[in-house]
Amino acid sequence: MTEHTKKYIAHAGIHLNGRAAAQNSLESLRLAAKLGFDFVEIDVRLTSDGEVVACHDPTLNSTFVNRDLSPLTSEVQVCEHTLSELRANYILHADEPEKCELIPTLADCAVAARNNNITLMVHPKISSDEMVEAISRICGEILGEHGYYIVSEDKAVRRVLELDPDMPTMAICKNADDIAHFAKYPNCIIAISWKSADYDSLVSEAHRRGRLVETTLNRDIRAYPAADIINYDYLAPHIPDGTFVLDTLINSDYEGFEVKLGVAEVTFELCGQAKLTVGERCFELSAAVPTKYRAAVILCREPCRVTSEGDIVDIQLRVAEI
Repeated sequence: MTEHTKKYIAHAGIHLNGRAAAQNSLESLRLAAKLGFDFVEIDVRLTSDGEVVACHDPTLNSTFVNRDLSPLTSEVQVCEHTLSELRANYILHADEPEKCELIPTLADCAVAARNNNITLMVHPKISSDEMVEAISRICGEILGEHGYYIVSEDKAVRRVLELDPDMPTMAICKNADDIAHFAKYPNCIIAISWKSADYDSLVSEAHRRGRLVETTLNRDIRAYPAADIINYDYLAPHIPDGTFVLDTLINSDYEGFEVKLGVAEVTFELCGQAKLTVGERCFELSAAVPTKYRAAVILCREPCRVTSEGDIVDIQLRVAEI
């Protein structure tokens, strides 16, 4: 695949650690669709009464507060509370109080994905048959039998594919044997960590077997990575219409308009060591030979500025406010 055909996943929606929205919230899902992402991945867990809810950790403590917006002072296990109890006492945290939300169910997320025309990827944080069956039932009713993906390190995806070999899934593979196993299934995406020592050979093996490859590039910028699908929580794949282009100077700052929510795209060529700052993100880069880069970064309530140090040439900045 060429770079222009790549697809993009927003993990836990577009939240920017609470600045744009709460993590795994309905608003973060809507923002992912608005910014042009192809997929939104949500993490799910089971409550004590068997409800499937969107939550990454086994506890609420990292992403929730009390209903009065005060911090949680003791550990709150998702699996030890009913959905009604979770909604009565806790709320997802966002920087702006009006963006705080009650914990959404998987059904809520599926409806939002359908209404916003974005494909839902469901990542069960526990791999029990009860969880797999609940995801299949809920998403099947709302999104259609194969209208969503199930994502897992291993066990949950293996169980899903035992039940339905045609089910769209994404399996996290660590070696060639994993790839050989999951490549047998026609709708299984192969996820490969960029940190793998043999990343290039694993990508080549998956492509040789006709499988799409996903790679997560958190806190990183890469020059046209080999993966077909990029899980990159601050990257926006499509710069909206109505943008303008600014040619910046090396080692210069650009102070733009106050961006409520928007996208900055930076293209440049690098040879050597460099530091690139876009909005609130700072990247340490290194290229032994002249290498072309393209990065798109979501901005939220911050002036748009670009600073650079090192042998960066031909910088262009495109900014769009949503």
